[in-house]
Amino acid sequence: MIQDENIMETQEIGDKKKKSIQKWPKVAIIILNWNGWKDTIECLESVFRNTYSNYQVIVVDNGSTDGSMEKIKAWAQGKQEVLTPEPSHPLYHLSHPAVKKPIPYIYYSPEEAEEEGNFKREKEAISNWKNKNDKLFVQYPLILIQTGENLGYAGGNNIGIKYVLSSSVKYVFILNNDIVIQTPNIIELLTGSLEKINKGGIIGPRIFFYKNPRMSLDIYKSIFFKFAARYYLLDKNINNKVKDEVPIPVEIVDRLIGCALFISRKVFEEIGFFDERFFMYCEENDFCIRAQLRGFLVLHTIEKVSVLHKTIEKYSNPLPLQAYYSTRNMMFLIENSFSGKKKIYLIILYFLSFIRRQLVLLRNRKFSSFRYSFRGFIDGFLHKYGKFGL
Repeated sequence: MIQDENIMETQEIGDKKKKSIQKWPKVAIIILNWNGWKDTIECLESVFRNTYSNYQVIVVDNGSTDGSMEKIKAWAQGKQEVLTPEPSHPLYHLSHPAVKKPIPYIYYSPEEAEEEGNFKREKEAISNWKNKNDKLFVQYPLILIQTGENLGYAGGNNIGIKYVLSSSVKYVFILNNDIVIQTPNIIELLTGSLEKINKGGIIGPRIFFYKNPRMSLDIYKSIFFKFAARYYLLDKNINNKVKDEVPIPVEIVDRLIGCALFISRKVFEEIGFFDERFFMYCEENDFCIRAQLRGFLVLHTIEKVSVLHKTIEKYSNPLPLQAYYSTRNMMFLIENSFSGKKKIYLIILYFLSFIRRQLVLLRNRKFSSFRYSFRGFIDGFLHKYGKFGL
């Protein structure tokens, strides 16, 4: 009798899960790794804790040289511990204890990912793993794609996006590998919001600093974007129309930060992918502008939904290549998005901002970053884009 009750209870749970999967559209979570497997594994642990029922995780490795892919495979098999953060760290609970292993995975080269996007291999992988394990922790296998070289943020993410769009995925959640999810039902809330907002295209969660979880990363602090928003933010008065229609309070913005972007499939189908000429930095700004020009809304959550980002809090201490790309690509963004008097005005505005940033670098004795930033300005003026040094 007790056994029959247990069988009925198991069937009931299975039926509820199936209904939940049918109710919520499939979401692909793309995590880009480059020589940062410890952060990536911590990110994965937080991702697999989310409460959404219909999602798949894709890790794209940008040609790492530190053995990242083997470490991530070992983690999926339960053979690699989660090494960050320390047990005494206040955020330890977001990635510990470790989620159930093993997690079935499929490894692809970029060519294989493009050719084998029919997902037959995924079904076979799940079937084979189920034969070895009675209860699997996930519905879909973890997808691991090796690019073979560093393609930057734009190129690496584009490979993952092209792979998932060949399936029934409706939303793509792009995460930097140094992101830790803080809100367990984040995907449900973001999905629910875009499902209810007409022309809702891109939404971003609140972002807090990993080293200072009470401080949020302010997307409005750039004086340049405060002025630029006047030119390409389509409808600032629409906020009142969507505030009461979605699961979480949102606001219309002109741009979002690329470390955590939740994007509707329709946006990629309308405007294409990230522009790989940026390589890294500012490509998300370009993407948001292009989306708005096609009538999509770019949204930012005001509360309740958040992630933590391991980034610097101020520009005063950038690495040389960060200084180069952020400077050069802002020039490209202006060149690519504006014309006529607007472009001239924004170039002058950005030049003044550039001078101020250079003075900050000199004051902080960041001479190498100063030189790279100056080189970035020159290359931007000369329309030299793509990967630095090529």
